[in-house]
Amino acid sequence: TLLSIPVVTLCPASWHRPILLMAGVLNVTAPVMRYVAALPGSQSFGVIVITEGMNGIIFGVFTAWPAMFAALQWPAERHTLVTALGALSNYAGGALSAPVMPLVASTAEDLLFTFKVQAILSVPLALVLGVWLAFLPPYRSPAAAAEASLGAQLRRSCCEPFAAALLLTVGLAVGLSLLLQGIVQEMLVGIGFSDVEAGYANCVYQSASAVLGVVL
Repeated sequence: TLLSIPVVTLCPASWHRPILLMAGVLNVTAPVMRYVAALPGSQSFGVIVITEGMNGIIFGVFTAWPAMFAALQWPAERHTLVTALGALSNYAGGALSAPVMPLVASTAEDLLFTFKVQAILSVPLALVLGVWLAFLPPYRSPAAAAEASLGAQLRRSCCEPFAAALLLTVGLAVGLSLLLQGIVQEMLVGIGFSDVEAGYANCVYQSASAVLGVVL
C-alpha cells in the first residue's frame, strides 16, 4: 500500500486511468486466486500471500484516487468534502465485516465457503468495473489536469517545511488509527470478550471514525 500510493499520486495524469484499470482487474482476480489456492489438494500458501500483496497494491491505488478525482472533476470548494467521502467510504465495508466474519467464518470450512462466495461475486464486480470505466468523466485539458493534479500539489507542498511537517503529522495519525483498527479486535478478545462482541466494538469504532473524519 505504501509503495503504490506515491506511484499513483506522482505519476503523469495520462497514467491514472490505466493504473485504476489495473487495480480493478487485480481486485476481481485476487478473490478467485485465493479460493483456488485454498482448495483441498491444491493448497498454496505462497499464492495466498501474493493475493494479500495484491490487495495492498489495490488499496493504495483506491486510497490515492479520491483526492485526485476531487481535484480534477470538482470545483475547489468541494475538494475537501469529495475527498473525505471517497477516502472514508471504504470504512463501511470494513466496519460491517468486523462483526460479520466471526459469524459466517467460524471454522476452516466456513472460511473456504466465504472465499468461494467472494470468487463468485468477483464476476459481476468485473462487469460493473467495465461499465464504470466506460462512463468515468474525461479529464479536463492536460494543462489544467497537470495544474490541479495531486502530484503537482505534493511536489509544491513537500518543498515547504510547514506543509511537509503537516503531511508527516497527518500521515502518522492515519497510520496509528489504522494500526488501532487492526488490533482492537484482538485486544478485546484477549481480555475476555467473544469474537462477535469484539467485532461489534470494532464496527462501532470504524463507523465512528468514518463519520468523524467526514465531519472534520
